[in-house]
Amino acid sequence: MEDDFVDAYVVLPSGRRVRSDDLPGLQLLGRLFKDARYAVGMTQRQLERATDVDQTTISRLENGRLANMSLVKLGRIALVLRDGWRLEDSSARIALPPPPGSADR
Repeated sequence: MEDDFVDAYVVLPSGRRVRSDDLPGLQLLGRLFKDARYAVGMTQRQLERATDVDQTTISRLENGRLANMSLVKLGRIALVLRDGWRLEDSSARIALPPPPGSADR
């Protein structure tokens, strides 16, 4: 009997299995984070220090090779990179408080 779901998963370098349908979404999310990081002028190491998220994890996220990450960590990264988000619709912007320890923005 042939398994219909053999091609439904891709094994990432970490050994985790990800549904092949999810890869484009992971790659898009990673690209958005990478573009935002470039826009604010940060290196992955600087982002690591600012968020307490390992640089290797940030690299995997940006390259679409990360199959699992907590929303808390994604949120930390998003807050630090928020000035780099480019949204086409200005009504989609969300007013966020300034990061802890920063001057008025």
